[in-house]
Amino acid sequence: MANLEHTVKLEQDLVEWNRWREQNPEISPDLPSAYLVAANLSRVNLSKANLSKAKLSAADLSRTNLSGANLSQADLDGTNLNGANLGDADLSKATLSTLYMGSEDSVEVTDLRETNLSGAKLHNTDLIGADLRGANLSKTSLRSANLSRADLRGANLSGADLSKAKLHDANLEDADLCQVYFNETNLIGANLRRANLNKVSLKSAALSGADLRGANLGGADLRETDLSEVNLENADLCQVCLNGTNLRNANLCGANLNRANLIGADLREADFRLTKLCKANFTKADLRGANLAGANLNKATLNKADLRGGDLTDADISESFLQESRLNETTLNGAYLYGANLTRSILSRTQVLGTNFERAIFTSACIEDWNTNSFTRLDGSICEYIYLKTDWQKRRPREGNFKPGEFAALFQQAVDTVDLIFKDGIDWQAFFQSFQDLRSQYTDQDLSIQAIEKKRGGAFIVRLEVPEDIDKAVVEEKAKALYGEQLKQIEGRYQQLLQLQGQQLDDYRSQVHQQQHQNSRLLNIVETMAEKDSGSKYDLRGAQFAGGFAETVQGNQIGGTINNEAAETPSLAEAAAEIQNLLKQLETSNPTATETDQTAFLNVMIPPTRRERFIGALKSAGGAAIEEVPYGAVLKALVKVWQKPEE
Repeated sequence: MANLEHTVKLEQDLVEWNRWREQNPEISPDLPSAYLVAANLSRVNLSKANLSKAKLSAADLSRTNLSGANLSQADLDGTNLNGANLGDADLSKATLSTLYMGSEDSVEVTDLRETNLSGAKLHNTDLIGADLRGANLSKTSLRSANLSRADLRGANLSGADLSKAKLHDANLEDADLCQVYFNETNLIGANLRRANLNKVSLKSAALSGADLRGANLGGADLRETDLSEVNLENADLCQVCLNGTNLRNANLCGANLNRANLIGADLREADFRLTKLCKANFTKADLRGANLAGANLNKATLNKADLRGGDLTDADISESFLQESRLNETTLNGAYLYGANLTRSILSRTQVLGTNFERAIFTSACIEDWNTNSFTRLDGSICEYIYLKTDWQKRRPREGNFKPGEFAALFQQAVDTVDLIFKDGIDWQAFFQSFQDLRSQYTDQDLSIQAIEKKRGGAFIVRLEVPEDIDKAVVEEKAKALYGEQLKQIEGRYQQLLQLQGQQLDDYRSQVHQQQHQNSRLLNIVETMAEKDSGSKYDLRGAQFAGGFAETVQGNQIGGTINNEAAETPSLAEAAAEIQNLLKQLETSNPTATETDQTAFLNVMIPPTRRERFIGALKSAGGAAIEEVPYGAVLKALVKVWQKPEE
């Protein structure tokens, strides 16, 4: 029962009450179970008062001093506590539903620091901007409460129910939130740095823009939660359930997600650098554009995950499961995929420079235009067959399966290679002549073409095999310089044609582009080589073309074993027919061309490497035969010009 004297004093005159309290600080008002419904107690000194089980519903306690007061089991339903001092007060098991603490625009701050609210019923309570630092809110019911902008630093909310509560922009730094229910709670922009969120339920909660750096979320339920743009740097998310969670643009750098469940999660553009993801489950997750550089994905499950455009540089993906995953245009440079299962995965245009695929499984994968180098390891990799084009086109081998070790042997680059990249296409006539010149500068070294790969957009990569001790940078520089010189010579020949034919500049440009397009066709490689002298100048034995499986071929096929055989000498009729076709081109643009013009034109159009064929045809025929074939006289005069330097 309440002390009658204290009750009377409180009801008579509040000014006298405050004076009495000031004169008798050692007295603690004894008002248990007091009936103070709708009472006006604004600005009253009730510090250290015993108000347990008191009836204070609808009372005005604004700016009242309740510090150290005992309000356990008190009825504070509808009470106005705006600006009240509740520091160190005990509100355990109190009823505070629809409590009024102020408005969104209020400048008053309710002081609830170190307050014991353990077990209190605070559902639907208005605690906007309240100061609850260090408060004990364990097992408190705060369902649908408004705690936006509240300061809960270091507060104990373990086991509390905050379902559907408003905590946007609240400060929960270092708070104990273990086993709290945050289902459908608004935590947008909240500060949860270093908070203990172990085993919390955040199902369908909104946390976009929240700061969770260093937070402990071990074993938490985050299913279908909005964590877009959340900062989870160095957070502990071990064994967390994140099924269907939105983590788009989230910062998870250095976080611990070992054994986390991320099935179907939206992880686009998320930052996972140096994140621990061992045994994490990313099945059907959307990781497009995600940064996983240096992440530990050992034994992770990424089946049917979308990793297009992602960065996994130096990541540990060993023994992981990547069946049917999409790795198009993904960067895997320096990544460790030892024993990874890439069955039916898509590796089109993937960067795998220095990637370790030892004992990885590639069966039925697509490797269209993937970019490897001499440090890409395929030792012991397992592959029955592969596809060289998207949509599972160009199976290799065409029939049957690769023998053990055959896939690695075909796609493993030699340790010492130089890659020549031609982004704007390649003029094969200029290239092979420049490569001959390059070899002549390294007469004591063994230079050969290991592979020629055509990329999208007309780009080519020509891979040269070079000795181990050679300066690769110098070889690359010389190769490019010699190629440039050959292009200039070809340009010069067309300039001569321009003068001979009297064409306008635009016509000349069109002719140059047409010829360069013809020279850039990969199918012309063999034809160009056939025009060269006999011998092994280019040494293309074992080379791979178009980035794919190279089968042994002869003739016009593109393949791995291409030997540079000397072309057979044509008959006089065949040689004359070629001359006739060339001169018809001249006559189209210059019908009045003289024999001198014709000879000059042919001298430009037929490079030195092809002239031996015509000389041989002329020598094999008699003088009478020469006069009988069309343009025989022109051919005879032309050969005479070619042989002048030798006379």
